[in-house]
Amino acid sequence: SIPNLSITATTANSVYLTAGAGAGIVTVTNTFTLNNAAQTFTTNGKLAIANNATVNYTSGAISAAPAYAGTINLVGLTFANGATFPSFIWPSTAGLVTNLTINGAAGNVINVPGARTLTGGALNLTSGTLAATAAANTLTLTSGTTINRTNLGAVTLTLVAPGDNNINLNYIANAAIG
Repeated sequence: SIPNLSITATTANSVYLTAGAGAGIVTVTNTFTLNNAAQTFTTNGKLAIANNATVNYTSGAISAAPAYAGTINLVGLTFANGATFPSFIWPSTAGLVTNLTINGAAGNVINVPGARTLTGGALNLTSGTLAATAAANTLTLTSGTTINRTNLGAVTLTLVAPGDNNINLNYIANAAIG
């Protein structure tokens, strides 16, 4: 296992984990960052993400979902306007994402890849907009979720509240969420 793995490509070079004989699984224990421009990171089933690790998404695709060992903190980080989280980065697995942070350029939009659930942590709207490309792509919040929003963060998709309406909302004007 390794603490951090950052996949970054600015040209048409392929990035992949080898599938050859003796190639083991790489488990990321702290932070996995995908900033792969228009390229696909080919994992060959060799990538695992540890429980409570952070996944930063900026750009690019991934060939298959990592083996998630529990919950993750997902961050949309400096994404291009109109980007969508890849479904392999944010699969529809219930209970996977406990904290979601949107931290792109002010006014830039990132879309959810389908109906998703945020489980009991925080939705941090630091800068940029969380949106959906289809009405069915909603974000369900579970009981106890906190929404932290600055004046530069927004959400335009449908948020589905828990049955007990137990949601905390914090608005921080002209400040960063830390």
